[in-house]
Amino acid sequence: GRCIIPIIRTLEVHLGGAATVCLTPVALLVVEGEHESLTLLPGAPAKTAEIIGRLQNEIEREKKKCTE
Repeated sequence: GRCIIPIIRTLEVHLGGAATVCLTPVALLVVEGEHESLTLLPGAPAKTAEIIGRLQNEIEREKKKCTE
């Protein structure tokens, strides 16, 4: 089947004793069998592909969850 894995950027802002977290989708990884397609979403930072490369272990774990 097809598995769609969202890649989410997080931004934490700490002010005094409070914290705010912003979650922004930056890419979608579509996995279908042996084929993968990465789509960067509008407004994604220029270094998104580099960051995704560092997340390879987490991405592989998510792909396994989809195929089980």
